Amino acid sequence: VDVREPDMNVNVNEIEFGRVRVGEEAEDSFIISNDGNANLVIQDLLLIQEDARQFHHDIERRFLVIEPGEEREVMITFVPQDAGEHEALFILITNDPDEVDVDEGDRTSVRATGTGFFVAEILVEPEDGIDFGEVPIGVQGDAVAQISNVGRVPFTVSDVVTDGDGFSVDFEGGDG
Repeated sequence: VDVREPDMNVNVNEIEFGRVRVGEEAEDSFIISNDGNANLVIQDLLLIQEDARQFHHDIERRFLVIEPGEEREVMITFVPQDAGEHEALFILITNDPDEVDVDEGDRTSVRATGTGFFVAEILVEPEDGIDFGEVPIGVQGDAVAQISNVGRVPFTVSDVVTDGDGFSVDFEGGDG
């Protein structure tokens, strides 16, 4: 008796996105292949866990069919909404007979992890530079530049340098 069954295989069980700036996105993928001799039907791709909103997949419809010997790449996008470690679990619901007993933990899944982070953002005013105008030889011209922290994380200014001859900076480092 020739039994016709799909046989799903997934090329990875975890995707690690590493560090991604909050509000930006990173993409990676996994591949679902059908090594069986009948159509594999992806009935659903569930995204669970508390941080599920940080992750997205590109399977737009239920009942995606993968024919025997074929494969389908699934794109996963990590878009952190806040700083810290994030994790989600993608659970594949299919017609593969080896993958049907949820209580026994037989569902194939892919874990996605990533860390969202903020970067320091500084504002230097005046933004278009300092114009000393005409300064006679032997006379000192003074101007003030303001450095502000407009980001969400603290930063330390440890040095300020000038570009060009005849200029100097009077600066003491500080936290922002």
